[in-house]
Amino acid sequence: MPLLASAKLADLEPGPLTEGAVDGIEGPYRWTRRVTLDPSLLPVQLETPETRALIRLARVSVEVQWGQGRRFELVTLRVWRIGS
Repeated sequence: MPLLASAKLADLEPGPLTEGAVDGIEGPYRWTRRVTLDPSLLPVQLETPETRALIRLARVSVEVQWGQGRRFELVTLRVWRIGS
């Protein structure tokens, strides 16, 4: 399960992400990848409104389910600068 979740995170293109969810089935495993944009998660205090408008942060999670209620979730943060 960790390998499938890691692979689904690695499938993301670098750079800007679009908020939403994608799911699928691979063998006996169901997976869902969610991207949530949340500027409040930025780990640093940005100094100006202009700077805050240039930085984006997304929470990306992949949940894998199988069997009778078994699940594994992998979560990471992705940051990028607008225009990069």
